Amino acid sequence: MEIKNMKTKHTNLQDTAIKDIETKDTEIKDTEIKAAKIKNAVRFETCVCCHKQLPIPVDEPIDYRAFYVEGAGQLCYDCYHKIYK
Repeated sequence: MEIKNMKTKHTNLQDTAIKDIETKDTEIKDTEIKAAKIKNAVRFETCVCCHKQLPIPVDEPIDYRAFYVEGAGQLCYDCYHKIYK
């Protein structure tokens, strides 16, 4: 009877260990998926004056941007017109 109890305890420990490993694997995969989404997410410019987020991707060449000032950075419509009026 004692050997049977030991086998049961051993089996229970193995089951618990397997469940712990599966849970940790799932957590790691979830974290990796979140990191990949963040890495692939499109980042947008912000106005250097008022810090408002703009609909201009950060990888957009400056030659194709409106209201970009070399030496200063990206401005929004309002800030550009306040400064250069």
